[in-house]
Amino acid sequence: MPDEHALLSPSSAERWIHCPASVRMAAAQPPEPDSPYAAEGTSAHTLGELRLRQAFGQVGEYEAAVLYRQWLSGAQANGYDVNAMNAHAAEYAQLVRDRAAVHPASAVMAEQRVQTGIEGCWGTADCVIVSPTHVEIIDLKYGQGVRVSPVENPQLMLYGVGALEMFGDTLGVTETVYVTVFQPRLDHTETWCISAGDLRAWRDSLRPIAADALAGSDRFGPGESTCRWCPAAGVCTARRDYVLQQDFTGNLDEMDPADLAEALALVPTIRQWCDDIQAHAMRLVYAEGQQVPGWKVVRGRGRRAVTDEAAAVQRLVEAGFTEDDVVQRKLLGITALDKLVGRDHLANVLGDLIQVTEGGPALVPESDRRPSINPNENAAKEFSDADA
Repeated sequence: MPDEHALLSPSSAERWIHCPASVRMAAAQPPEPDSPYAAEGTSAHTLGELRLRQAFGQVGEYEAAVLYRQWLSGAQANGYDVNAMNAHAAEYAQLVRDRAAVHPASAVMAEQRVQTGIEGCWGTADCVIVSPTHVEIIDLKYGQGVRVSPVENPQLMLYGVGALEMFGDTLGVTETVYVTVFQPRLDHTETWCISAGDLRAWRDSLRPIAADALAGSDRFGPGESTCRWCPAAGVCTARRDYVLQQDFTGNLDEMDPADLAEALALVPTIRQWCDDIQAHAMRLVYAEGQQVPGWKVVRGRGRRAVTDEAAAVQRLVEAGFTEDDVVQRKLLGITALDKLVGRDHLANVLGDLIQVTEGGPALVPESDRRPSINPNENAAKEFSDADA
C-alpha cells in the first residue's frame, strides 16, 4: 500500500472542505505516531488486498503463500486476531465478487491509486470495479467504533470521481458511480449511487475551496466532524473560540427545549476539545519537555497481575487451597464464540439459548437511523407480553 499522502487527501475531505485553513494549520504540526487501531487496520487491509488479488487471479499461489507468511508473522507479533482477520478478508473478497457479478464484463482492481481532478487531491481506493456502464469503489473499514455511511460521503465520493476519471467511458458510456462501505466487524455493508454527471459537478464545486486551502487560507470552519481528526485540534484558537463563546451557562432547569437542543449539539464538540487539549498538553510536557505552568506528568497507578497462572495455582494448592477455590471456568462471551464457531453457525448450534436483549434508551440526533422510542411504548409492550 502506498505510504505517501496527498495534502488534500480524500480521507481528510470532511475537514478541508469545511475548514480550508486546517490544511495550513495541520501542516505546521509535528507528525503524529500511528495509533494501534490504525496499525491494526493497515494489517487488515494488507490481508484484504492479498485475498482480493487471489480471488481474481492477480497473484499466483506461490507468491500468495509467501506474502501470507510475511503478513502472518507481523500480525502474530502484534497480537492481532488472525482467525478473525482471515474470516473478514474472505468476506471482503466475496463481497467484491458479488458486486462485480452485478454488472457483466466487470474488471476489478485492488489498491488503485486515483487522481480526483483537484490539485493536490489524490488517494488509493481499496477496490475499484469497472464495467461498460458503471464504476464502483469499495472501501474496507476495519474499525468497530462508528458505522460509516456512504451516502454523500466526501471521502468516498472523491475516490469515486477519481475512479471515474481514470476508468470511466473506457469500456462504454459510464452512467453511474457506486460507492460501497464494508465494515465487517460491525456487520455493516451499504451502497450508494450517484450519476456520473452529478459526481463530476460536485467535484468541480470543490475546486475553489481546494485552491483556497492550498494557498494558505484563513477561513476556519470548526465543528464536531471537522475538528475530530485534525492534527491542529489541540492548538486551534478558532476551535477554542467556537467552543468557549457558546452561551449556555445558565440554570439548566430554565432552558427551554430549543436551547437544550442547541446545547446538546455542542456536547460532542466540547468533550472532544477537552480531550484534544489534554493530549496536546501531555505531548508538550512529557514528549517535548516543555513547561505548562501549574501542570506536571506523574506515573499513574500500576496494576497487580499474576505472571504465571499455572505456577500460581500450584503454589495456592500447596498453601492449602483447592483448585476449585482458585480457578473459575466460564463460557466465552458472544463475540469470542462468534469468532470461534462463526456468527451464522453459532445461531444454528445454540438456537434458543441465544437471547437478544433490548438496549437501554439513548439520546441521539434525529439523523440517527434507529426508530424513536418512548416510555409509553415500552410499557405497552411489557403489558402485552405479560398478557400473552
